[in-house]
Amino acid sequence: MSHITINREHAARGRFAWLMGVYGENYWRLVNLFSPDRLDCGRYVSSVGDGLDVQLDVIAKHPYTLELKLSYTFHDELTGQPDPSAHILCYRDARVAEVTACYVGSRLEDVLERFGEYNAPVRELIAATPPENLFKWGLFDRNVRERWSEGAVTLLGDAAHPMLPFLGQGAAMGIEDAMLLARAFDAAGSVDEALRRYVEARQSRTTWVMQQSRETARTYHSGRSENFQPGRHVSAESLGIMTYNPAAVPV
Repeated sequence: MSHITINREHAARGRFAWLMGVYGENYWRLVNLFSPDRLDCGRYVSSVGDGLDVQLDVIAKHPYTLELKLSYTFHDELTGQPDPSAHILCYRDARVAEVTACYVGSRLEDVLERFGEYNAPVRELIAATPPENLFKWGLFDRNVRERWSEGAVTLLGDAAHPMLPFLGQGAAMGIEDAMLLARAFDAAGSVDEALRRYVEARQSRTTWVMQQSRETARTYHSGRSENFQPGRHVSAESLGIMTYNPAAVPV
């Protein structure tokens, strides 16, 4: 039976190595249960007679990835959706699998309760939403990483600095990273020097934008009306984020 062995001593050196080990273990558990790589697109059920049937939907098959949905055969009484369920992306070449989204029950009553103090048009719009079209998505960021690089490997984009979407800067930071990484290799005489230049050029910038995005989230969700008065609105432009030129900053 195919399996993966995690070297815990090695993985303990960095959370990235441990995370990739978990992704690898996820992949082999799926292979041992369903062998999804051999399945056509469609729905499959694993049953051993214990009442906990597991359902797998093979959504799409691509040369290097598989898109799956995994759930028990339980259903949300209001929405009719499998609950709980997880969308999974399998990387066939790297033999790892990651969960990209989870459905853990999105009930119309819960949403209406959260928006109970909003004006009537907002509550009416929510109430008119068919339950099967209601989804709950989590928004997450992460505290700043002090180290981005190890050996010849480095991080960029959300892998290095995932940020909340309230300034709309997540993709922009990844594009800036790519520009500075390319410039760092042009300027450096070795891989080590290039990665050092890249990290030094990007850490303070991305840390600040992450913190501003987090602070904007707190403002928007504070419930204090004064935060929405004229002159109090904060945007990427008002913060000066748009004045940064990745083609000109020192690296």
